[in-house]
Amino acid sequence: MRTWIYIVFILCCLLWRPAIAEEKPLDWTKLFARDVVTEAIRTIDNVPGVKASFCVKSTPERIWSVLTGYSYFPKIYRGLEKANVRMSSNGGAEVEYLYLVNFLGIFNKELDYVISDQYSPSHRRIVWKRVSGDLERIEGSWEIIDTQRDGTYLLEYCSYVKPPWYIPESLVQSKAMNEVKEMAKAVRTWTERNGL
Repeated sequence: MRTWIYIVFILCCLLWRPAIAEEKPLDWTKLFARDVVTEAIRTIDNVPGVKASFCVKSTPERIWSVLTGYSYFPKIYRGLEKANVRMSSNGGAEVEYLYLVNFLGIFNKELDYVISDQYSPSHRRIVWKRVSGDLERIEGSWEIIDTQRDGTYLLEYCSYVKPPWYIPESLVQSKAMNEVKEMAKAVRTWTERNGL
């Protein structure tokens, strides 16, 4: 009996292993050279996602104002048609997004969903999750982190998406991996040039 329990335990560990993202050390040489470092990640229950790390020359307050300046989002994020704030407080916001997504250059789809953003008391971290809408699940975070260089901050972005059943998860993750670098560069450019 113990042998079977042991075998089941080992099998469970093997099945869960791919779902746990290993933390990779940051490549500060690339980050300080203004590269956007990306990696494919997954939640513990195997929802695919993407992580982007990049440096911004600014202040935490200005970065925060860009990350929460919802009315400017359509100017920053490619494909975003609308960001409508439904509720806002010091602790967070509930925002409806309308994205126009193109798959393989031929298939266009509007995605409409509502996200709840929760702000950290320090205004250095935003955690979001789906409230309603077209996507089965979407969650993630932004974090502003100090670096060794004055006036330079590391931004870490994580996003996990489980699309509707008719859109393959692998296609969504592949598209996200391709587009997250451009998104990160757009956030950095907007923060350093414009702010709010």
